[in-house]
Order: sequence, then C-alpha cells, then structure tokens
Amino acid sequence: MSKELTHTLHTTSIYHGLPVYPSTITPKVAIITGANGISGFHTLRVLASAPERWSKIYALSRRPPPPRLMNLVGDGKERVEHVACDFLLGPEEIAKALKGRVESVDAVFFYSYFQPRETSSSPPTNPDIANLASQHQPRVQQPGPTPRNWSRSTLPCFATS
Repeated sequence: MSKELTHTLHTTSIYHGLPVYPSTITPKVAIITGANGISGFHTLRVLASAPERWSKIYALSRRPPPPRLMNLVGDGKERVEHVACDFLLGPEEIAKALKGRVESVDAVFFYSYFQPRETSSSPPTNPDIANLASQHQPRVQQPGPTPRNWSRSTLPCFATS
C-alpha cells in the first residue's frame, strides 16, 4: 500500500493555497530574476513571507526594487538581497555579477522579460541563460506548457529539487 502525503495550505492576503512548512524543513536559498516585474515581485513577497522555508532570497534585476515596493514585503525584506544584473547581456557578464555574491542556490524563479527583436511565431530563446543555470545546478527542470504570447507573459521558472 502506498503512503499518502498530505499538505496543509493557508491563505495570506491575496495569496491562496500557500503551503504550511513543517518545523523540520531545512531553509533554502532562492534567486528571483525580474524581481521588479509583476510576477517576480509577487513571488518575492510570497517567498519572503516564509522564513522557515527561504533563508535567503536574491532579487536579480537591473535596478533594486523601489522602497515603496520593499515596504510591502514586510519583515522578510531583511532576507532579500538585490543583485544588479541585466539579462540582456551575455552569460559572462551575468556570471560576473553573481560571482562572490551568490554561492549556492536551491531554486531559481525566472521572470526576466525579453522583448523579441523580430516578429516570429516561435518564442524567443536564450540558451546561454539555461546553460548558465545548469552549470550552477545540474538538475534544472523546465516546465511543460509554453505561453502563447511571449510579449504579455513572463518566462517560465527554473526550479531545482
């Protein structure tokens, strides 16, 4: 007979279905790219509200989130560190921005926006970023469905286990 797993969920403000983490869990470190955008910032808020799960959160964006947004993060903002990083640059420049600041990461939430240069039916790709992520974490998993309209959506996140 298989063992049944159950998870307790809770609601905080506009966020529904958030997990309740057991006290035995080891805190993890996360990177959020595009932390100033809608999806990236709200992911930052949710992760910062769970100190028992996320001990450190690196917010990667060109500019730090403005103080008015960071005030919305609440007490969790002490665990958030901004790293200035432009994902339109090459992988060497991205690695230089991370070197010495980000040592180990458990999960990467990728919300950086890329403006397509030409009209095309296929979504834009940047294999250099995927390769950079896989060099730091060997088990990078990409999600299933591809968004239809890349100009109005964020790129999927990379998560590691």
